[in-house]
Amino acid sequence: MVKKWLTAICMIVTVSMILTGCGGNADTALYEAAEEAAAPDVPRESAKATAAFATEDMADLAEGTSASYANGDGGSAPSVNENVKNTKTKLIRDMDLTIETKEFDAVMNRIQADIKALGGYAENLSVSGQKGRGLRYANLTARIPSEKLDAFVSGIEQNASITYRNESVRDVTLSYVDMDAHKQSLLAERERLLELMQSAEDMSDIITIEDRLTQIRYEIESLESQLRAIDNDVTYSTVTISLEEVEIMTEKKELTTWERICEEFSLNLRDTLDDAKELGIRFIVNLPAIIYRLILLAILGLVVYVIFRCTKGLRMKMAERKERRRIKKEAKMAAEEPALRTETASVTPNTNEGQKPNE
Repeated sequence: MVKKWLTAICMIVTVSMILTGCGGNADTALYEAAEEAAAPDVPRESAKATAAFATEDMADLAEGTSASYANGDGGSAPSVNENVKNTKTKLIRDMDLTIETKEFDAVMNRIQADIKALGGYAENLSVSGQKGRGLRYANLTARIPSEKLDAFVSGIEQNASITYRNESVRDVTLSYVDMDAHKQSLLAERERLLELMQSAEDMSDIITIEDRLTQIRYEIESLESQLRAIDNDVTYSTVTISLEEVEIMTEKKELTTWERICEEFSLNLRDTLDDAKELGIRFIVNLPAIIYRLILLAILGLVVYVIFRCTKGLRMKMAERKERRRIKKEAKMAAEEPALRTETASVTPNTNEGQKPNE
């Protein structure tokens, strides 16, 4: 039992020494920071006074910040859970829609009219293709008031076929409350720093307070921008619409295997016929250019033929001359061959002459 008490006492003494050391280190760091912030010509006593002033101001600032969150009856600052309860739920609704229609222009005009009538606006619109030149496609991004989103989708379903629909809902209440609480804390700190600015006399203290006020102003502006963006996303839902012009509407009922085969075959056959039709249209449209190129090729072929015919006689004469030269050369060689043989026989020595008899 005595051993347990001694162990407990040792632990308490150790914790006390650690806390005392931490406090001393904090005071030393604060003093060194104030000494570095002071100007080179400021004496050491002024740096100590600055450190003491900063320590006192930070304590008063913390006290003032806590008091700014105090309730009217002197209670403590409200917790995050209490702020969440007192804040209206912040929900961001986003929706993606894919629409098919045979009346592209009418449906597009109706969607734009509904967006304007419901108090929304279009952020982005792009249309590919032209009327009368194949099927068209459009992408539209709209911002619709959240409470009127369902009415907007119902209006689309009455005029077109929605083949794909995806809705997402995000709860950003906690993030909104955290940012708003941080903003209120910065506002309270700014008010307290302004009060300290009026009572500050040392130039280094004034510069330190002004730097902190500038930093607080930037942080408050950033938080206000984020809060406005969240409020806008909560108030206006983002709807992304893909509008496709089709010739045959997609059936929503469940199809059997044979029905799917027939449908896919008919779609492929229709696409093939459309390609053939497009090819025929392009051929007819480019027919003048094709005829022009054919005429140029015919003229070029005629020129080559005429040149070939005109040079035929010249080529024949050249061939005859070449043949005569060959015949003359062969006759000359035939005439010179007997004389060459006789000369060769007279020049050839007798191999038996000058050969000694065998002894």
